[in-house]
Amino acid sequence: MSDVYSERTRLLERGVEELAGVPYGAVDDADAAEGSLDCYGFARALVSRIGVDLPERPAELLKSDLLVDLPDGVVLRPGDILSDGPNRAVGVVIDSGRVAFVVSVPNGRALKIQKLDLVFKAGIFTVRARPRSLRVAAC
Repeated sequence: MSDVYSERTRLLERGVEELAGVPYGAVDDADAAEGSLDCYGFARALVSRIGVDLPERPAELLKSDLLVDLPDGVVLRPGDILSDGPNRAVGVVIDSGRVAFVVSVPNGRALKIQKLDLVFKAGIFTVRARPRSLRVAAC
């Protein structure tokens, strides 16, 4: 792995540790605790650690040209974004084999770090994209 990808992985792993205790709360939920994050907010906060600035709301991201869709078979890199469609689950690739994401659970949220092959096999994520600002190497 190149030095660029190693540095991204280090920054993303540190971000996961720092965000691990942040409570879960949907952006549009009036009862959500101040400073809480939903899955998109978690992904947005995490990629900001590597210099990627995503819009505040997922709908704004879908209207932008900030992401490049990645076809099946492309090697995923640290900072690539995975989702299962608009306004749904969002995860961030933290290294060549793992993705970090949060899910809502009855008592708040659960931070998950899972192997990429498992999340694709389970159908958790179906869309792959790379922030344009991260295009330092060929897809």
